[in-house]
Amino acid sequence: MAAAAMSGMADWRSRTRLLFGDEGAARIAAGKVLVAGMGAVGSFAVEALARSGVGNLSLVDFDVVEPSNVNRQLYALHSTLGQPKTALARARVLDINPACAVSVREVRLPGDPAALAPLLADLPRPEVIVDAIDDIGAKAALIVHGLRAGIPVVSSMGAARRRNPALVRTGALRDVAGCPLAKGLRRALRTLFAESCDADLSVEALPASRLTCVYSAEPPAPQPAAPECGPRAMGSTVCVTGAFGLAAASAVLERFVNPFVKHFVTSIMLNAFPKFKTRDLPGLKTYLERKGELPKGIVLGLAAICTYYKGGKRGEDEIVVNDDEAIKKLLVDLWATGDVEAVAKGVLGAEFIWDEDLNKIPGLTGMLAIDLALIQREGMRAAVKSIL
Repeated sequence: MAAAAMSGMADWRSRTRLLFGDEGAARIAAGKVLVAGMGAVGSFAVEALARSGVGNLSLVDFDVVEPSNVNRQLYALHSTLGQPKTALARARVLDINPACAVSVREVRLPGDPAALAPLLADLPRPEVIVDAIDDIGAKAALIVHGLRAGIPVVSSMGAARRRNPALVRTGALRDVAGCPLAKGLRRALRTLFAESCDADLSVEALPASRLTCVYSAEPPAPQPAAPECGPRAMGSTVCVTGAFGLAAASAVLERFVNPFVKHFVTSIMLNAFPKFKTRDLPGLKTYLERKGELPKGIVLGLAAICTYYKGGKRGEDEIVVNDDEAIKKLLVDLWATGDVEAVAKGVLGAEFIWDEDLNKIPGLTGMLAIDLALIQREGMRAAVKSIL
């Protein structure tokens, strides 16, 4: 019996492999995830990630278990009252998957992205961040931290005052309606974007590929006054908060096992110039008007698009440009000159793309040419580092 039990443990991920395949299970095992918030949502997200075999988890929380946590939080038992949630989470993860590399930070994350970043700097760089924080300021700061670092974020919206787990959804922040937490988060993100000059970030335009929100389509139920529970307490059930955590974990796993992930850049670059005109150009102009200078991130983004349309190879894969034939021909002809200034001037002057001559924007042609030259000379990674 003991040998059989040990044999079963040695193959404890067999059901995961049957569902996701050997390659998918291997990607999950190599995955690195940071989960912030070990409460009602985060504890279930960590549980699912650990049981699915994620090989590297960074767990962040400042709190200890309290009696009011017992109705919905996985680590909250009468025997664990007063104990740090991160320590309990780490012990449980390692009991599930002894091979998992688990890092913990018992710290309360601040609402300032600049102050938050150093607190996470020595943790393994995650491939995905799971935000299960209920403090709006810290939530917004963590999301901005992830966006700036190019790390996708899966963020939990409000799960309290809901009863129906079947109405849990995932989508972009703009898709979330009737959620007071999401409303506050939008406001906080707009403020942070403006204060930190992130003109290339827009709450309305954030795609689910960068910020995936877990939310409920159920309207929040009215709540009677309960002064004995505290002014901020809201009714909640593990049926919904647990579903939120499992949905967040599922969104992470799909990122790891999706066979199209390696082609993701090609997919999102579809019709990149029209997208830039609609989403980024207004931000560039607004930033210039307010700050008196060009936003480095947006200009570098345009340089990256121009470089991508040069074609060639990305690793072993051939770059396939998908856009209007006239735009594709323009870029081919401009790059054939071998002159980055000609590329910058020709792209910005293409009125059939922009409905205007962008060379008239002060300083834009020169900055774009400099960024193009830097990318050609030192690569995209170095170009990004140059503006950080």
